Amino acid sequence: MKRLFSAVATATILLAAVTSQASARSWRINNNAARAPHFADINAAVASDDVLDGDTLYLDPDCSLSADQTVTKTLTIIGTGYFLSGLPYTAATLSGYLYLRAPNSKVEGLEFAKGVHIYADDVTVERCKTVNIRVGKSNSYYARNAIIRQCYVNGRIYGEGETSAYSANCIIENCIVINSASSGVTGTNSVICNLYSATIRNNYLKRTYSNGNNDCVIYYCHNGSVTNNIIYNTKVTTQVLYSTTNTAVSNNIMSSESNSSYPNNTFCGVASEASTFALTGNNDERYQLKDDSPAKGYATDGGDCGPYGGLFPYVPSGYPVGMPYFVSTNTPTRSTNGQVKITQHVKLQTR
Repeated sequence: MKRLFSAVATATILLAAVTSQASARSWRINNNAARAPHFADINAAVASDDVLDGDTLYLDPDCSLSADQTVTKTLTIIGTGYFLSGLPYTAATLSGYLYLRAPNSKVEGLEFAKGVHIYADDVTVERCKTVNIRVGKSNSYYARNAIIRQCYVNGRIYGEGETSAYSANCIIENCIVINSASSGVTGTNSVICNLYSATIRNNYLKRTYSNGNNDCVIYYCHNGSVTNNIIYNTKVTTQVLYSTTNTAVSNNIMSSESNSSYPNNTFCGVASEASTFALTGNNDERYQLKDDSPAKGYATDGGDCGPYGGLFPYVPSGYPVGMPYFVSTNTPTRSTNGQVKITQHVKLQTR
C-alpha cells in the first residue's frame, strides 16, 4: 500500500476509485436519495435495461440495504470493506440475503448480516464479512467452481452434499471462519461441510460450541484437499475432521485429531490458538501469526499456514483492490486568513 493524497473529501475519493477502475460502465448504489445515486439498491440496478453484463455496481459508504438482493446479470459488486471503526464513514451493508444467480459474478468488500447464497457457476465472493455462505441448491441451481477468498465468516460455509455436482470444485482460501452457534439447518452445524471435490487451503477454521451433533470442524467433504489450514475445535477437541473420503489432508495445524489417518499434520492441543496467533490488534488482525508459531513455515510450499499465508494473503478489513481509505484526519484549525485547514491522510489498497 502507498500514500495516495490528502485533503480530499470522502465522496471525491470514492468517485475517483470508480473512474479509475471501471473498464465497463459503472453505477453507484445508495438507498439515500440525497446522495443522488444511479439506483437505490442492487435489485433496481439489475432490473434496469441500462445495466448490462460486465458492468460494475459500487455501493456507497454508509449505504444500508434491508431487503434481499438478487443478481441475475453477470456483474461485479464492490463495497467499502468492513471493521471500519475510526473512519469518517461506515461500511456498505446488506441486512437481507444476497442471491447470486448469474455465472461469473463477483462480490467484493461487502458486509452481510444474514448471508450469501451462490446459485450459479464460477462465482467469486471475496473480502466480504458475512454470517453464512451457501454453495448451490439441489434440483435448482448449480454452483460449480465457486471461489470464496479472503472472507471473514461468523458462521459456516456449506454445500449440497459430499458427492453433489451442484456444489462441486469449490475453492475456499485465506478466509477466517468462526462458527460459534448452531445454524438450525440440518447438516450444516460444522464450519465447512457438504462439499464435493473442494480445495480448502490457508484458512483459519474454528468451532467454539458443542451441541452433540456434527461437532467437527470439517464435515462430509469428499474427494478434495485440505492443506495449510489452522483448524481448532475448542469445545470437542478430538473432533476436527469427519468423513473426508479420498481427501488429501496435510500440513495443517490442528487442535487435535484422534484419527490416525492424518499423520502429516501438527497437533497443538486445547491451548493452540494462544500458541499460534499474535492475538494483538482488533478483529481479524488478531489472527496474524506470532513469531514462534508452529504455523510458520509449515505450509506445503515452505510458507506459512493460515489466512495470512499462501498466494492470496488475507487483507484486514477487506478493503477492495484500488479502494482509497482514510488513515487519519486532524482536528480542523483556523489559519490567519480565516480559512479552515483540514489535513487527511489516505492510502490506496494495491493488492
